[in-house]
Formats: sequence, C-alpha cells, structure tokens
Amino acid sequence: METFKRNQVEWALWSSFVHRPPNPGEPPQVFRTRIKRLLDLDRATPIPPRSNSLQRHAFSEGHSEGHGRDVSFSVFDAVCLAIGLDLLDTGFKQSEVVFLLQHLRLQLGEQYERMQLYPPAPRKYIAAEDLPGCPTYEMNGLTLADPRIFMTLNKVELREIYTNPPNPMILQPRFYYGIEQLTKELDRLNYSERKVLVMEIAEISVLLESDLRQAPLVRRGRPSLAGGR
Repeated sequence: METFKRNQVEWALWSSFVHRPPNPGEPPQVFRTRIKRLLDLDRATPIPPRSNSLQRHAFSEGHSEGHGRDVSFSVFDAVCLAIGLDLLDTGFKQSEVVFLLQHLRLQLGEQYERMQLYPPAPRKYIAAEDLPGCPTYEMNGLTLADPRIFMTLNKVELREIYTNPPNPMILQPRFYYGIEQLTKELDRLNYSERKVLVMEIAEISVLLESDLRQAPLVRRGRPSLAGGR
C-alpha cells in the first residue's frame, strides 16, 4: 500500500484546503497543530478489541510504521483527516471529531472504495456514458454523471430532551449518492427532524490523492522529491 510521511500529509491537506496548487506554500503552524492534536487524541484513546466493537483508530489502521513525524499514512488515512478538519471547521470539538471518526472509519472505508469505482473530477463535468452505473443529473439538456457522495449527520447539543442520552450524542451518519438522492432525503425534513449537516466527501479525496503525490518529502530538514514511500 502506498504511504506518505506526516509532513507530506500536512502539505497535501493544506494544498487541498486552500486550493492553490501546485505551490500552496508551507502550512502554517496553527494548521499543523490542529492535525497534531487530532492525531494525538486519536492515539491516546483506548480501542476495544476488534471482535467486540466497530471502533477503530480514526486516522490509521493502528499498525503504521515509525514514530512521531515518521509515521506513515495511507491515502485513506489522509482522507479521514481531511473529513476531520472539515468537521472541526463546522464547529465540532476535537474530541467529538475523533469519537465520530473512530466509529465511522469502517463505513468511510466502504465509501472510499466506491470513490475508486466512480471517481469524481473536481471542476469538470463527466458525461454519463463515461461512468456507467453512476448516478446522473440533468443540466442544460445534458445527462451528466454525479459521483459525489454526500454525508449527513446531526450532533445533538440539547441532550436534555432525550432520556439517558450518550455524551457526545451524534446521530448515525447517512450517505447519499448524487445530488438527486440527497435532495429526496432533504425533502423529508419536517418539524421533528428539521436540521442536518451535509458534507460532500468524494471530491476532496481526489484532490488530496493528487496533492499527496506532489507533496515534497522532508528528510532531516531537507526537501526531497514528491511521493516518498
């Protein structure tokens, strides 16, 4: 499996978030610190035996080689980090992000496999015939493929309205393929369930994978060629 060092992951995440390829500049320390805190919290959280729980480490399989900044990450690990940063940006606490992604990693892995089958093309339109079997949508008389994957979730702050609620309380995330499937789901919102957070998770995975392969590898303070393994 292709892997990347932490400095490459930081660089690629920064590039994907600021949308300034191929020279996004070095990520600022505050951005690196956000990543470090998520990783540290994830590794510090005890994981139950796999036979008894769906819980995993959020950002690694738990057997990565190396220590500290020398730990290796897969593309999928980096995608989980990108989703974690998006959740931070929406107002989730670091502990909530780690809690959610530890329990969601297996499901995200299934979605990542679908992304490989129906890869999006950010900033481009894809003809339906180029991705047979993929959901479609209509635009200006054309039928276009829609490989986007939308995740919806809901974090409950008013836990007092429930009986014996967990803490944190995050309702089970759901996944929808293409804008039409998402629209049908949102149309069901009513007085009893009237809010939901929507995240698109497929396009960032494509951008991030591309940026990872361009990311400089720093060894002993010196940059090397991209794509170090």
